Amino acid sequence: MSEGLKAVKTKKSSGGIKKSFTNRKFKSGAYSSFITVLVIAIVVVVNLVFGKLDLSTDLSSNSLFTLSKDTKKALKSAKNDVTLYYMVSNGKETDYIEKVLKQYPKVSSKVKLKKIDPVVNPGFASKYLSDSESGSIAQNDVIVVNNSTKSSSYVQNTDMYYTNTDYSTYSQTQYLDVEGKITSAIQKVLAEKKTKMYILQGHDELEVGTTMSASFSKMNIETDELTLYSEDKVPSDCDILLINGATKDI
Repeated sequence: MSEGLKAVKTKKSSGGIKKSFTNRKFKSGAYSSFITVLVIAIVVVVNLVFGKLDLSTDLSSNSLFTLSKDTKKALKSAKNDVTLYYMVSNGKETDYIEKVLKQYPKVSSKVKLKKIDPVVNPGFASKYLSDSESGSIAQNDVIVVNNSTKSSSYVQNTDMYYTNTDYSTYSQTQYLDVEGKITSAIQKVLAEKKTKMYILQGHDELEVGTTMSASFSKMNIETDELTLYSEDKVPSDCDILLINGATKDI
């Protein structure tokens, strides 16, 4: 009798296990697990595909890492290849500077970006810069080189910062202008001719402020002063003559 009872119990136990695999809870759980595995698989595949294609979207509120139309226009007209040598050691990158630099090769096939460790390669900068410039290379500086003419332009990371003063409160705010400086350097090394501007002096002209001077520099305009007391005519290499609010007769 005990053996019969034992056999019945075993049969019920076996049936219970079989039933547990066919009931609604098991089916629901198996379906959920399948969906979870499927979603994970899709995420992995998508990440791999996007990694291969190097696709990215600028999600910053002001599109901080999207190059302007003026930069895109300048790069579109580039005839020679340009290399941006980003002088930085691993772990020393300024995130904003690096993100902006990475946009240039995406916009134009004429531009290449290469990271050079100035600590590992201390003599690299001397290939393109003067002794005084190459000796002052710091982390996050950039050397822009025209690969055809070997013309170069040195952009220090400190030059990428500018300060805006609110004279109503006398408060100052510091900004980064990476694109402005890098695009200006690219245009400089690609330019076939420099633009020369003379600023007239000697008639109580208004002083050219630092903001205006910085704008001239970004446009690759070389400036010099012109005093008619010592010159009887405008120099022949003058492309632009600036008379900045003269208050006396010329």
